[in-house]
Amino acid sequence: VELFYRCLVAPEVAFTVVYGVSANRRRWWDTSSAERLGYRPVDDAERWASEIDASRAGRVDLEDDPQGGEHTRRGK
Repeated sequence: VELFYRCLVAPEVAFTVVYGVSANRRRWWDTSSAERLGYRPVDDAERWASEIDASRAGRVDLEDDPQGGEHTRRGK
């Protein structure tokens, strides 16, 4: 909601692409364009990391897999 609001009230922004992600320590997205709009995320999912069952967690391979993992593959 905060990012949406910042997009509406940002002065002199004709067009930009932003990632609206939380302040997760392990994030790999560049959030500088959202920050230029005044967006400052506060939540960090790291506080729940110890509760994730590593054997069931999905593999993250940024070079080979599209964002969204198995859910974004065609033909599956």
